[in-house]
Amino acid sequence: MEATSIPTEPGSRRTVHDLLVPVTVGALLVIALLLRLFFWRHTQRTWEDALITVLHVENFWAGLGLTHVKPGEAPLHGFTSPLSVLVPLLSGLVDGVAAHALAFQKAASALAAVGVVWLAHRLMQRVEVEPGMRLAWVISTLGYLAFEHHQVLWGMAGMETTVVTLVLFFNFHAYAVRSPRLIAVGMALALYARPDFLFLNLLGLGFCLAFLRRELPRILAIAFMLYLPWLLFTSLYYGSPIPNTILAKWFGYSYGGRDFHKFLSLLVPLGPSFAGHGMGHWREWDNGAISILVGGLFVVGAWQAAVRRVDALYMPVAFVLAYWLYYQFAVAGVFGWYLAPLSAATVLVAGYGLVCVFPRPSAATVVALGYAAALLAVLPGNIRAERGIQRFIETPVRQQMGRYLGQVLGPTDYAGMEPLGYSAYYSRRAILDYPGLASRQVTDFLRKKPRTPMCDVFAELRPLYVALRPWECKDHPFLARDYQLEREFKADPQAARIKRNDLNVDKHFLVYRRKPPAPPPPPPVPAESPNAPFP
Repeated sequence: MEATSIPTEPGSRRTVHDLLVPVTVGALLVIALLLRLFFWRHTQRTWEDALITVLHVENFWAGLGLTHVKPGEAPLHGFTSPLSVLVPLLSGLVDGVAAHALAFQKAASALAAVGVVWLAHRLMQRVEVEPGMRLAWVISTLGYLAFEHHQVLWGMAGMETTVVTLVLFFNFHAYAVRSPRLIAVGMALALYARPDFLFLNLLGLGFCLAFLRRELPRILAIAFMLYLPWLLFTSLYYGSPIPNTILAKWFGYSYGGRDFHKFLSLLVPLGPSFAGHGMGHWREWDNGAISILVGGLFVVGAWQAAVRRVDALYMPVAFVLAYWLYYQFAVAGVFGWYLAPLSAATVLVAGYGLVCVFPRPSAATVVALGYAAALLAVLPGNIRAERGIQRFIETPVRQQMGRYLGQVLGPTDYAGMEPLGYSAYYSRRAILDYPGLASRQVTDFLRKKPRTPMCDVFAELRPLYVALRPWECKDHPFLARDYQLEREFKADPQAARIKRNDLNVDKHFLVYRRKPPAPPPPPPVPAESPNAPFP
């Protein structure tokens, strides 16, 4: 690897920093693990989408198949990331029934976070920087990975996000050390992590063409053989390797857009923010200023990596640029957990930009400490909010609504609604979710009539129950004509104290039941004949 060194200061400072760097790295590794275990126990947070994949796992170990739909129907590929199911699937090897699948996923995420911090440090070690500057880079980047709220939230709420980030950083490391075997494994893992990591592999293909051309056939052959079992399984079991979730989003959502506000929203997770309500990242006290500064440091870091030929950062830079464009122009809704791997890679390069901007280690370290302090300052309030969301919103609303539907729905009945995870998991009944992540009926309908609004879909499919937020389908004629209100589920009044609870759209649901058909009119009474005999 060829890189330019930043001039060093006197040797006495080098000795101090040589000691501080490994101590800081070790401390952040421990913090990354302990913080996640505390978050898990204290908040008991479970994200809606995590329950979608967990239900696939529990159905498999219950003998119903690796599917989300009701027994008797063909298996449905209702999850996007293979690892989101394969990791918790291992829990069944322990208890035989996957009763701890969700806990297994959370534990794997806590360990994966340690792996992300460790791999990031290994990558940083391959870049020649002055020892004092290395400490600033460690504090800013590894600190972000260890304790930024959303690097903690998604994984410890049961999502596969942290495992996906680990796969991403494994790929960065493999390309940095230029190991054909590691690159091949990384390419296969990338597709197991997320289908859209195909773009990561295309970037890797370009890297190999530039630096490992002779090894490329062997790399591709090994990667293909490692991913082939999943291709064969999904093709034979589900009928296609393409997840139903991708088809549902493709037919149900509108894509593209050049909205500059959307581009800026991709930067918000780089600074103090909160996305626990599921409606995007809310900027904290700095109004997004820190996020923009970190984005600027990424630009500096990317430019300096190119000028100084820091090839260990080529793939992180390429990944960030490619995925900024991908999320801006090709993805309709950029959900918060999509951004965690992207943000992690962005901060890695921005940390290098930090050490390139400041001429003295002391100044760079002060800025890095300020950045870490800004992230830590909002962490207690964010954790408190996540605990409140779980206790006062999710449990009394969507969890209880799922239990209720499990009591009133028969095995062949359906309930229609936008959310899927809690309702399907706690009811164990078939849900016509919109846009059909785990519903073949909704996806088939949208395939014929793409982008049809949710209310029009339910008006056509006429499920026995529909669960709607108060404003959903409010003025649609099918609701008043064909359905009657049965139950309401509202958040606990204490939810009003949760930070930015106004952003939460899941605090109130109305459950309607389809009206029974009107009885047929009585047969007409025949008219008396004028010649009928007088009784």
